[in-house]
Amino acid sequence: MTNPMHPVRVEAMLYELCVRLGFCLPPEEHERIKAQPPLDAEGFTDAVFIAEKMDSQRNLHLRRQVRDVVARHFEDAERTVESWPSKGEELLSRSQKRRSTT
Repeated sequence: MTNPMHPVRVEAMLYELCVRLGFCLPPEEHERIKAQPPLDAEGFTDAVFIAEKMDSQRNLHLRRQVRDVVARHFEDAERTVESWPSKGEELLSRSQKRRSTT
């Protein structure tokens, strides 16, 4: 399974978790998650709670809030990845048309 989470997108997600929900990870955990992000929203949510040394099962309401933010970012990433082939084909087509008219 390919990870759709580019480091820039992970950085944006971690920033939002910090600003909106107070999950400001220690620098070493922040870098670790950014370098090797979990492959899905559940795993990423778990990793955030582990990095904060919190039990997500004791904080179910907060876990749902974190997961909602994470899931939205994963969905956005997957939509972007899915649109790449069609956008690439469109750009290639335009480029070929320009070449044929010159």
